Amino acid sequence: MKGIEKIKISTESTIKEALNAIDLGAVKIALVVNKDNKLLGTLSDGDVRRGLLRKKSMNDIIKDIYFKKPTIAKKGSSKKYLLSLCSINRVGQIPIIDDEQKVVDLFVIDDELSKKQHENSVV
Repeated sequence: MKGIEKIKISTESTIKEALNAIDLGAVKIALVVNKDNKLLGTLSDGDVRRGLLRKKSMNDIIKDIYFKKPTIAKKGSSKKYLLSLCSINRVGQIPIIDDEQKVVDLFVIDDELSKKQHENSVV
């Protein structure tokens, strides 16, 4: 799980601001939230690339390029369930939300695989 404050952006964020958040977070996505911290969607570098190919500029807002129906999980979901969701949906990150749809965490499969590989390595 990752700290998520630095990867939260709004629908009014520019593409440049979004790319900065993605870069700072080092988890390959930004979380698009409203003023109440409710998840609206996600934005990946691929979403940005597709926007740029559609003639968007770095100063355009992300409102019409972010992914509005990401795979999500509820707070308290087991690691086994989250890994299964990643596999089934072919995603590397899953926003974790509470009962009010507010973002509380981000599950990142790369972190879990790194831990598993480290646990299995011979010392």
